[in-house]
Amino acid sequence: GTGEEVSSHWLQLFPARDHPPNATISVGVTKDATFPGELIQIPQVNHTFRYMSMEYSDYEGFPAPLTNGGLNEKGVTVRDVWADNREELLEMTPNPQHGLQYSDLARIVMERASTAREGVEIIGDLIKKYGESTYGGNSHLIADKDEGWVVWEMAGGKKLWAAQRLGPNDVKVLYPGYIEDFPVNFARDPDFMGSDNIVSFAVEQGWWNESSGKPFNIFNVYGPQDPRYKARDGGYKFMSQAALENATLEMVPVTEEKMMERVRDPRIADDEAGYGQVVSLHAGIDRDMLRIWNAPTGSVPAPSVPWWLGAQSIPPEYGEHRYLTRTDTTQS
Repeated sequence: GTGEEVSSHWLQLFPARDHPPNATISVGVTKDATFPGELIQIPQVNHTFRYMSMEYSDYEGFPAPLTNGGLNEKGVTVRDVWADNREELLEMTPNPQHGLQYSDLARIVMERASTAREGVEIIGDLIKKYGESTYGGNSHLIADKDEGWVVWEMAGGKKLWAAQRLGPNDVKVLYPGYIEDFPVNFARDPDFMGSDNIVSFAVEQGWWNESSGKPFNIFNVYGPQDPRYKARDGGYKFMSQAALENATLEMVPVTEEKMMERVRDPRIADDEAGYGQVVSLHAGIDRDMLRIWNAPTGSVPAPSVPWWLGAQSIPPEYGEHRYLTRTDTTQS
């Protein structure tokens, strides 16, 4: 993955922690967000896992520090990627909105998930209980050694989300995130998950009808209704998702080195990319030896440096720099 926030970035280790009874965490967005909201408190769990994350300092209305994801001691990794929604959903978003935003969800998955599937279930349960605060639509890619999952959280304040499982031979490029054909009876399909209303809400709004004969396609139903954009050929940057997926398949067998080549490809990464990350997950790895490669600045010019989860500290060169960080938005 790459990070494209115009913000300072730093690598940070978070130790496993036990939390007192009735501990809470603050989640959500403030009135300064594009879609204004109010912060809320939700319960913290009794124990959170060790993880490593690239943190960053500045996204208006989203309290710092923020994260797009990282790697935890259970071998679960998560990445946040934007995923646009149709205009009607944006207009439905409450003002003020309440619930967990993209960084909250990524962090909680790293803190609590022992498998990728559990990470999806955690996101779904949290949205159902507390809602989701949006900036216009978002997705997460969650993976462990066995499988990956794409989770798409919809704008609109209707607690809509959908998830699709990726198998060992699947290639998925999220730029932006997307899910296409989705079974109506997904509750009985182990490769899909979603909110209880993901199908019924689309029917209520007249966005899909089973009698049409068309498959229930998440992107077509909930994505941007702009004919220029398709799920795998969005035209958002220099190279489409489809082209990137095909280019990755041509690299088979895919190695960490080849993935670094793909992440730093100038057709998708440029000077706006604040950092790059590559993770390879395997069975039988001691938790201290779980490894994530980080390019500390733009992935195009910077070398990828290996970090093991058993590290005890981050050298100051890769940690939080006062002179790079807006002190009015950074929390210690």
